[in-house]
Amino acid sequence: MNKKFLLAAAAATTLTGCAEMPAWLFNRHDVAVDEVRRLSVCHTAGDQAQLSLLPDAAAVEALQAQRGIDLIGAEPLPPGPFVLAELGRRNTGGYAMVVSHQAVGEGDLLKLYATFFAPSPGQPTAQAQTSPCVLVALPAYSHYSQIRLVDPAGDTRAKWNAERPAPAAGASGPAA
Repeated sequence: MNKKFLLAAAAATTLTGCAEMPAWLFNRHDVAVDEVRRLSVCHTAGDQAQLSLLPDAAAVEALQAQRGIDLIGAEPLPPGPFVLAELGRRNTGGYAMVVSHQAVGEGDLLKLYATFFAPSPGQPTAQAQTSPCVLVALPAYSHYSQIRLVDPAGDTRAKWNAERPAPAAGASGPAA
C-alpha cells in the first residue's frame, strides 16, 4: 500500500473522531431536570432574572416561609438540589417562563434552557405586580459551581455561581 494513502486514511479517521471530541473532551452531557412548581408571584427582589440554588427540601420550605409563597404544593418534593429561576418583578400580568426538561452539563457548569413569555403590545393584562418563578429539581448527584439560565437565542438571562473562598492573606490570585 501507498504510504500517502495510509497517512490520508489515518488523518481522515482522526478527524472523524474529532467531530465527536467536544462532547467528551469538555465533559458535555445531557441532564434531565424537572419543573416542580411555577408561580406568577414569587416576591422577587429586583427587576432582573435571577437564579438561586436550594440544596434540599428544607431550604425550599425556608424560602417559601420567608416570602409567603407556596412552592411545594401537595406533592412531596424530590430530595434536591433545586434551582429557583425567577423572571424578576413586572408591573402587569402576562409574563412567564417555561424551563426545558433537558439541560446541559459542561464540567462544573449547568445550562438550563427556558422560553420566556411577555404580553403582546396592546394585549389586555392584569394590572397587578407579578414576579414569575419556576422551581426546578436537579438530579440528586448534582454538584455544579455555575448555573446559567439561557433563552432560545442562546443569551444568558441569569447566572448563579458558588461562592468561592477568598484567597489567603498574602496569596496572589490570577492576573486581571
